[in-house]
Amino acid sequence: MYKLSLAHLYPKLLNLHGSTGNVTTILKRCEWRNITVDITDINEGEKFNPQLFDICFIASGQDLQQEIAAKELNQQKQAFLDAAESNTVFLGICGGYQLLGEYYQSHSSNRSCRVRMRSLCPDKVP
Repeated sequence: MYKLSLAHLYPKLLNLHGSTGNVTTILKRCEWRNITVDITDINEGEKFNPQLFDICFIASGQDLQQEIAAKELNQQKQAFLDAAESNTVFLGICGGYQLLGEYYQSHSSNRSCRVRMRSLCPDKVP
């Protein structure tokens, strides 16, 4: 039996658009294929260890919550880049996808939350 480890990034902050349902869907689809999935929530202030996860899932939130998540990502940026370098899969939904790109622009911030994770999610795909 195969086993995957999934990091659900900032689920308390980024919980719009049914993000729990997305994680549940991944879990169920893997179960149907006899793949065990261990899900770990990584919340604000918790350290992300890039060596522990095969998949990282990040969803969307309202502007204030996304700005907080952007700061969290920036504080641990090297760990996330290390995860990408070791072939960890990143799945970003809506604002989560934006957070993994060049920048996240909230309605009021005018690109003040620069995560710059370009190597995780390039703006342009060749």
